[in-house]
Amino acid sequence: MSGSDLKTFNIPFPVYNHTLPNFFINPDKNLSRYKHSILAFSHTPKSGGTTMKRCMKTVSELSGKRSPLIVNGPSCISTRLALLTGKLREEMIDSFAGSLLGICDHLKRKNCAYFTIMRDPYDRLISHYFFCKAGKQTFLSCENKTIVEFARRVGSTVFTQLSAQFKCLREREIGIQNETWRCYKKDFAYEPQSSERDLMLAYLVENLESLFAVIGLTEEFDFSLKLLQRTFGWSFFDKCKGEKFNVGSYFMNNSDSVSHSENWQKLKAREIILDNEEIRDALYPDVVLYQRAKEIFQKEKEAFLKMNSL
Repeated sequence: MSGSDLKTFNIPFPVYNHTLPNFFINPDKNLSRYKHSILAFSHTPKSGGTTMKRCMKTVSELSGKRSPLIVNGPSCISTRLALLTGKLREEMIDSFAGSLLGICDHLKRKNCAYFTIMRDPYDRLISHYFFCKAGKQTFLSCENKTIVEFARRVGSTVFTQLSAQFKCLREREIGIQNETWRCYKKDFAYEPQSSERDLMLAYLVENLESLFAVIGLTEEFDFSLKLLQRTFGWSFFDKCKGEKFNVGSYFMNNSDSVSHSENWQKLKAREIILDNEEIRDALYPDVVLYQRAKEIFQKEKEAFLKMNSL
């Protein structure tokens, strides 16, 4: 589905410029473009993002690169303005990490490559909730909230990130006669089961492999590191395989450190949200995007194995 299709419905669709498409699926495998690009990690909470950012920092330090520039919330606006006004030069950046896309739009000389790690939306939500209940800091409060109330607030995080609009304009472009830049972000709250939401979702599904140079999966984190290392030439797998940060005991597993009652709580929570039609609909966009991500990951994996067999 093209952007013009969405324009017919007056939907403000995201257009990300100056980015490299999926390395393993794109027929033009110009490796040097990827190896000399600025990396931009798109982080979704409770999908292995803390581990990935730690890995980026470790690999950067060991290879003499600059640590990733964290771009979240208010810092995203200031970073964009710094790039636009020349206070932050491309030569000063090797990588970005954060939850907001679009930062590559402001790079002019270097290629920029987004990558992300995706996780089953239900597992991610449950992990997020119990992580919060354990007293850890999250972007939403879970105080005095059931998992259904929390899920209602969180919704489809990946879909929200991908469909958000973030623009930077000179003031003269908005009717003020000077050259000062202003940046602003707008999230769009689509009505459940609306045609606008479904059109945006279809557009994102179709363009997912064009947006991300690599898509990894939390469930196959180490293999995702192999894909990243092959694409960008950074020693992600060599230096970070087996690493896990910020995971805690809120994951469902068979570890002795996790009681049967804790595992039962997670299983019960999953049963509750799967049985709730409102929550199923709220998570529907992320479920669809995750299914597409798994399809892309399988193609990446097959291409990687074929490359290594030559």
